[in-house]
Amino acid sequence: MTINSIRKIIFPSILKDRRRVLYDVILLTIYIVILLTLLHNLDYSKMWAFGDLNAFPIDKSVIYEWINYCWRDEGLGFPNYPAHNYYLIILMLISVFGSLLAQKILVILTFIVAYFSLYYFLRTLKIAPMISFLGGLFYSINPITIAVFVGGGVGELMTYGVFPLIILYLFKLVREEKFQLKYIFIISIITIFIWNLYVTFWYGLFTCLGFLLVASRGNIKRLLRIIPVALMFLILFSPSFLNLTFYARGISEEKVSFTSTTKYNYADASILNLVRLAGNKGSAQAKEFLGYNDLNSYTVLGYFFSIIAFIGLIYGNTMKSSNRKEEQYWIYLIALLQYLGVLAFILILRKYPYMVDLNPIFSSLRNPIKLMYPLGFLFILILSHSLNFMLNGKKWYFKASILLCLTILILLYNYPALSDGTLGLEKIRGRQYIVEDKYYRLPEILKSIDRYYNEYHYLFLPWEYPLNLRIRTILPHYLGVPLGARILGINISTVKEIFSVSLIDCLNKDDVLSMFNVKYVIIDKTYRSYYENQTWYKRLLNGRQYVVYNYHNSYWISGNTTYFYTLFKNNEKFELVYEDHDFAIFKIRKQVPYKVYPVDPYQNLDASLSVAVTPVSENLVANPSFEEGLEYWRVWPGSLVNVSQGGVDGNYCAVLYGQEQWFTLIYQIVPVKEQSLYLIRFSFKAYNITDLHAKILWYNQTEKTGEEYAFKSYYIKIYEENVSEGLWNYIEEYMYSPKNARIARVEFLASRLRDQVTSTVTYIDNVSFNEAALIVKGILKKSPSITVLKFSRINPSLYEFEVNASEPFLMVFIEAYNPSWEIKVYRSEECLEVSKPTQILGCINAFVIKERGLLRILIYNKYQKVYEMSIIISELTYLTSILYVVFKLFVFKFKFFLSIMH
Repeated sequence: MTINSIRKIIFPSILKDRRRVLYDVILLTIYIVILLTLLHNLDYSKMWAFGDLNAFPIDKSVIYEWINYCWRDEGLGFPNYPAHNYYLIILMLISVFGSLLAQKILVILTFIVAYFSLYYFLRTLKIAPMISFLGGLFYSINPITIAVFVGGGVGELMTYGVFPLIILYLFKLVREEKFQLKYIFIISIITIFIWNLYVTFWYGLFTCLGFLLVASRGNIKRLLRIIPVALMFLILFSPSFLNLTFYARGISEEKVSFTSTTKYNYADASILNLVRLAGNKGSAQAKEFLGYNDLNSYTVLGYFFSIIAFIGLIYGNTMKSSNRKEEQYWIYLIALLQYLGVLAFILILRKYPYMVDLNPIFSSLRNPIKLMYPLGFLFILILSHSLNFMLNGKKWYFKASILLCLTILILLYNYPALSDGTLGLEKIRGRQYIVEDKYYRLPEILKSIDRYYNEYHYLFLPWEYPLNLRIRTILPHYLGVPLGARILGINISTVKEIFSVSLIDCLNKDDVLSMFNVKYVIIDKTYRSYYENQTWYKRLLNGRQYVVYNYHNSYWISGNTTYFYTLFKNNEKFELVYEDHDFAIFKIRKQVPYKVYPVDPYQNLDASLSVAVTPVSENLVANPSFEEGLEYWRVWPGSLVNVSQGGVDGNYCAVLYGQEQWFTLIYQIVPVKEQSLYLIRFSFKAYNITDLHAKILWYNQTEKTGEEYAFKSYYIKIYEENVSEGLWNYIEEYMYSPKNARIARVEFLASRLRDQVTSTVTYIDNVSFNEAALIVKGILKKSPSITVLKFSRINPSLYEFEVNASEPFLMVFIEAYNPSWEIKVYRSEECLEVSKPTQILGCINAFVIKERGLLRILIYNKYQKVYEMSIIISELTYLTSILYVVFKLFVFKFKFFLSIMH
């Protein structure tokens, strides 16, 4: 076979439709074989849950509720945020294939859709089939998609996958001389696979405009054709836009800052890493796995990509003049300019990370992966056009290209992410990407104990992010807040106190749990933390039986499961009602009858409705504000510790300067009681934070107070908190002193000089270390003149109850506080009042009811009707679009048939 004959196969000049379809099918089959080979070691017989991928529910009612209601009855509740389309497709797949198979189909489909989308995009632009195949292959399987797959980002991957089709049909709509309505309807059908609006926004912003300018050739009327498409988007995504309103408002009201997260995530966003699609430190694309800062087969592959992609810029001018080829060349140049623009934007964000706090929509850029999707698309588009330009030139270009393809295949074979049969998932996640069967047994176990188990919350111990991914669709009524709760505008500080109280040996922990409608405590006896090999996790648990920590803007509980079991087994207020190898389930002996608690409204809310850990003794630290200089404080080295004016209150404060390799520290020795609760509070300000932290060292004797003589320690990793550099920050932490503790060393360690940081300075002020006590009062104190007659949950957005009250009262509603909740108070059929909630306990709703007598009260989310209207409108639009396209295809086939008969 000659070179020319091979070239005719790769570049068929004339192909009949049937032959072309057969060719496309063959290439798609080859791609699927490659994909399944790369994923052959995955365990398809088990449910998966890792990163952002939740386990799929066995009970379809969970997904049904998530689709149809603007509020989730999950944990302490929160406004539904992910795309409505995502759960709709999950529901349809589960209905046909079952949960286990539906999840595998959905995950594998994301890669296939990405391949087909770009392959079809390139073929429509008259790129050769084999090059289109390579473009689709590298678009669907590259460092970005591997990282997102390992991160569980199925929704983001599907949006990334279908977006080239959106661009293509926008391009067609604008390029045609005659207005084609069918393209708008085709785009609307494709949007059912868009599951992440932030990816859509940034992808569209950095890709569409340039291509549309090429298609319109400066014709404003043609460009205006995208207006109907934009309106269609608004209609189709109206349920999700409502959720984004919650999201943006939460960020604005809570004044959440993402600067420190952005700094970390953009740390590897250098030019060398970006051009090989690897500049995202914050994803599962871990440095130690891909090694993208080292010279290995992975980075060499990235260099090959880059060289070939930009060779086309040199040889593109050798094309013969024709309208089609000129258009290809302009598309190439526009892609190149947009590619450079995205690169520049990423580098600007790296230098000025505080930009993400300018507007709520920028908050999604705290992780550069949102910008690397368009970067990957533009890069593969440039690469495909470059190969196409070269292969249309002289024969040696063709031979060089064949050699390049062979080299790439060899590199892919040696690329570790593509050779372990899981795309690196098992290397990063281990076997913990699989959901153990025991969790699917839990509903039946609880049902055998209490058939009304779904009316209560559960406290899971330990309660960590990986467990959340397993439980939220199996038993969604857990106690706690979901991932990123603070970002959603939920005040979660009280949740930490609830968890802390639950894990110490205090008398009224059952009261605390009861007030949040907890009836069962589930100890996961065989649970192992996903983070157990992480250095930060080992430090966190160093010398402690348990820890409550902040991660991903939520609070989590980790620790020794034997300690948890013993803690509740030895408490007479809890009854062990079930135990096997996997679980121990304890029931609170005190009955929790309702989710709504009427209480006396005449008490002061702050005093009577409180769960608080409050100092009960004097500050154990002498000279906490450094007004007397450094007296009472021990310092090292003395030359790097000073006292300066300009403290948090304008008074004095301690100043600690950084040094190479070693910490600069100040500390003080204080007497403590064993097995008691303590509270440390302090203010700090720092510049060039690297590893600033504080710690409490516990000693069982008083003679030797060196660090090596401490038998336990408690770390506060300040540099990992969401702090504002250069501004005063306030830290407050609770801890439980270990058994036999006699003294504690309260220590502050300033940042070292590291990672090219040449100077650091830390200011410490207003230090307090107190013994503390739990105060819980008011919420369970019911007035004898108030009787609840009936309570019912109609759906996650609507509750109804009847009460007989001889005086005004306060009703506490155990869902996350949100101003969208309202109540209507009825006597008979007459509506007496409508009122909004007051936030109490830092995280839940309360309504003051002024009326007396026999009352019927509706608690509802006022956005539910808007949400329902949005769902109806968007789904009717989808249906109309599908029917229109099917009709047009039918008419086309019918006319074609008539022409043949004629």
